[in-house]
Amino acid sequence: MSQGNWYELVESDGVLSGADPTIGAGTFDAQTGTATVTLGALPDAGSQVMWVWSSAVHYSQRLGPLPAANREIRLALNEPAQPGSVTLTYLSDGQLRTATANTTGYIEGDGTGYVAHAAGELWFSPALMPDISTQIQVEYAPQSTVTRTFEGGVESGGLVSLALGEAILPGSLTAAWSTNYTERWSNVIEKRHWYGDIKTVDVQQSSSTTQRIDHIATDNGEGGIVGAGGFVSYANGDIQLPVLPPISQTIWDSNESAWETRADTEASSERLHRFTSGLVTVSYISQSAAADPPRAVAFDWSALEVRVLPPLLVEPIVPGSLRFEMGARSYEDRGTGILYTDSPSGAIEAGAINYQSGVAALTEWAVDGGPVVTACLTRRGNWVGVEASFRTELTPLKPEALSIVVTTEDGEQLTASADADGVIAGPDVLGAVNYEFGTAVVAFGHFEGQTWVPRRVDPSTLRYNAVAYSYLPLDADILGIDGTRLPADGRVPIYRPGDLVMILHAAETTLNLSPGVATEIGRTRLAWVRVTDATGAVVSGERYQLDRAAGQIMFPDLDGLTPPLTVRHTVGDLRQVTDAQISGWLALSRPLTHDYPAGETIVAGCLIIGDRRARVSATWDQASWSGEWADAPSGSAATATLNLIDHPIQVSNEGCDTDRWVLRCANAASDQWELISENRGLVWQGVYAPGGADIAPINPRTRIDLGGGAYSTGAPYMTIPAAANGGGWSTGNVVRIDTVGAIAEFWVARSIQQSDEPTDSAADGCEIHALGNVDRP
Repeated sequence: MSQGNWYELVESDGVLSGADPTIGAGTFDAQTGTATVTLGALPDAGSQVMWVWSSAVHYSQRLGPLPAANREIRLALNEPAQPGSVTLTYLSDGQLRTATANTTGYIEGDGTGYVAHAAGELWFSPALMPDISTQIQVEYAPQSTVTRTFEGGVESGGLVSLALGEAILPGSLTAAWSTNYTERWSNVIEKRHWYGDIKTVDVQQSSSTTQRIDHIATDNGEGGIVGAGGFVSYANGDIQLPVLPPISQTIWDSNESAWETRADTEASSERLHRFTSGLVTVSYISQSAAADPPRAVAFDWSALEVRVLPPLLVEPIVPGSLRFEMGARSYEDRGTGILYTDSPSGAIEAGAINYQSGVAALTEWAVDGGPVVTACLTRRGNWVGVEASFRTELTPLKPEALSIVVTTEDGEQLTASADADGVIAGPDVLGAVNYEFGTAVVAFGHFEGQTWVPRRVDPSTLRYNAVAYSYLPLDADILGIDGTRLPADGRVPIYRPGDLVMILHAAETTLNLSPGVATEIGRTRLAWVRVTDATGAVVSGERYQLDRAAGQIMFPDLDGLTPPLTVRHTVGDLRQVTDAQISGWLALSRPLTHDYPAGETIVAGCLIIGDRRARVSATWDQASWSGEWADAPSGSAATATLNLIDHPIQVSNEGCDTDRWVLRCANAASDQWELISENRGLVWQGVYAPGGADIAPINPRTRIDLGGGAYSTGAPYMTIPAAANGGGWSTGNVVRIDTVGAIAEFWVARSIQQSDEPTDSAADGCEIHALGNVDRP
């Protein structure tokens, strides 16, 4: 930092340089970790020179062609299959392809894989890429199976003994169990020096991973267990199950430019393989069971799974680093987990990648060629640290406003905050912050007597929260307004951190529609839609079916509409503001999910109302009404009353408004009644008699102008059932009703200075939308 500004020098090929030569220059030796640097100016007194680097030892490149077995689909028949009866067929390049499974479960022909007959599950890797629209047909003979769970199994010499007690069909045995596999790594021991109250300590950084591995083993139809060791007696069902098979990992050898498979054949201090659960689940087909008639099942091939990493490689993919090719198509991950591929109209979504498992689920592919990884970076282990240094984005900081949070290696969350003197303290956290420059250093651990005991944390989980000051001059020429009545710092907040805003963009699409055909509007996850025909008349929502999520619209018929129809559609994202600056720059809590063109996008403020629902809050009857709107009964009650227990007044969130109402009997002899609103006056009058029609006056607010004097149906203020009227009323009797609407009342204030009448895009106006979520049981 120099003169209050931070400057950066970035290393490239051993040379340190900045955005401008005047910032400084230097060299860096990656082998020794030393640097020689010349700064463009003296650093500010009390500031720090900070170094930021990454450790390449935790990353590995995974490149090269992948075997055909890495593209796989898993199918579940949901019932056992007779060994040797399974046949699979699919289309590739328009040609029918066939693969069959032998009695041991291995699939041969136009694909490879395995069938667990007792479990009714298949793992199939096609030899040729299937057509996107093809189905997989599986023909098999069903057969009943027996499933048993053995508890308390004890491993001895890598084997567990099981006794089924009956003869079983060769090739039908499936056993499932889990083990724990632990690997440990140790890094270079470094000597870390601390200042202040923190002592000089020696720190050894290490990491380890323990993964639960689920195993499935089957017999080979000849008395052996597929994989390694063990045997099966088909005559009596005795089994010697190898529960600790060798664990193999496939690692990319950059020197040989090939995948290298390394297997661990025995446990050591660095690698430990254990069977601890004692639980084994066994499925098999008894020799006494009879097979059912053959049947065929068709499966949709909606997504093709391609493993870009080996199944047992415990290294997650670094988001945004994956690129691979398959046939004529290339696929790219842009850091969101979504895979994109090229098309004549540009990049399109083509699937998703699971960073942890390394499995890509493709929805678009070509039928030629196998997968070849051209770029992929994986991270080895979850490395840890016992210290952290950082600087805040803005300075100076408000004292006592800095807090940090971090997660330890064992998953505990540590929090700490800074006091007025800049000391950062909390359970297992100690450090200091310079409020003027926004630099901080923290150590994780605690003192035991005079000895500092470090505690390892995951550096990627470290977060800070701070408040910074920012000042603007109150010069009217700079601000563009008279700053006399502005706050002392010149800032007038429109949006504040913590506020909710709606990011909106509206667009219009002209469609040539056909009756009964769903048509793409052009965008998905639509917030609002309005349809007009060529005359400008608004089309009622009752005329069409709208799928907001898919962005599709369908008209059962187009009678009375003048084509073409124009759809005005709006997309939006509701987000919380985390930072707002007077320049109009906003920081949001989460990324936006739509494209928002500059100059066309609206940021709308939100008034938080809370939980809302329409309801009838009070009802009572009176012999007469004086015209006074009171919140309690006045005078004597009427002789008759409405049976609102069995036939309650019905309201909806759409139509109900907050109001007070009088339902008055105008002429008892002819059953003439009138409904009067405190805010709207007379809204309905007519016959209200036992066994007659309900009272349901439409709320004009809910009706859409369709043009030509036509309106949509709309929703009623309320519905007063005729069944509630048991008769016996006298002229002048009233029923008082209070309703509460789902839309909250609020004031809208505008102040417009004297000016010429604006026209076109400059015309004044606003739209107010009620936005809410509905919880349904």
